[in-house]
Amino acid sequence: MFYLPEHIKDKETGQAMVEMVIVSLGFIILVLGIIQFALIMNAKFFLNYASQAAARAGIIYTDSNNMAIVSKMEEAASIILSIFPGNSGQERSGKSASFSDKVKNIPGRAQDTESSLSVKVLSEDNNSLSIELEYDYLLYIPFINRVLYTGYLMFSKDITEESAELETETKEENDLKLPLIAKYRIRKFYKP
Repeated sequence: MFYLPEHIKDKETGQAMVEMVIVSLGFIILVLGIIQFALIMNAKFFLNYASQAAARAGIIYTDSNNMAIVSKMEEAASIILSIFPGNSGQERSGKSASFSDKVKNIPGRAQDTESSLSVKVLSEDNNSLSIELEYDYLLYIPFINRVLYTGYLMFSKDITEESAELETETKEENDLKLPLIAKYRIRKFYKP
């Protein structure tokens, strides 16, 4: 058998610990990325459901005022999206007047869904209604949120990598929002 001298054995004792630190750092980043993507997919699922609820509200509430219909559609979508943690973290002041305000005042629910939600009517005719919802989803996971936001800026706004990183670094953690878009088309049925 071959034995190493004692002075060589003592130099190799920390090798496993260094390898574990290097591998575990990459593993932690991978797990955090998976968690953030799962949260984004969950938000996209609820945004699709909110677009369906908004389209139904647009069909149900018939009014000559188009802005009143859009506000009812926004209210229906904000009720569905109220499960997300608040973007502002501030309590609402004053009394709640509508049902959606009461839902948003539940602790741990979204406080600022109207400012991050927009409803746009794409087309409306006698047979169908098409809408588009855009929701600015706040990225929560540290480090991964900056990586995803920088990637979003690079691929969506056609800017260089350096300017995307600079814009990401100047933003605070609460400003890193990824816009999610859902479209829905619903048929109108009339009673004879």
